[in-house]
Amino acid sequence: MASGFDVNLLAAARLGDVLTAEAAELNQAGRTGVCDIGVRNQNGLAVAAFRGRSYSMKGQAVVVGLPVGKPK
Repeated sequence: MASGFDVNLLAAARLGDVLTAEAAELNQAGRTGVCDIGVRNQNGLAVAAFRGRSYSMKGQAVVVGLPVGKPK
């Protein structure tokens, strides 16, 4: 489950740019985790930076609209 995130737009991406994202898990300890994702254009210029924080909860995920329990 996402517990939070930050996005920093560092430079403008232009039509026709080739963007590449690279992700790295910085920490995974217990129920929490942190990952960084950097986005660069074809010239190596950083255009965006993302940091995500996660939290693992006990139990099963419940998605609204989907059946809960074992299939019949």
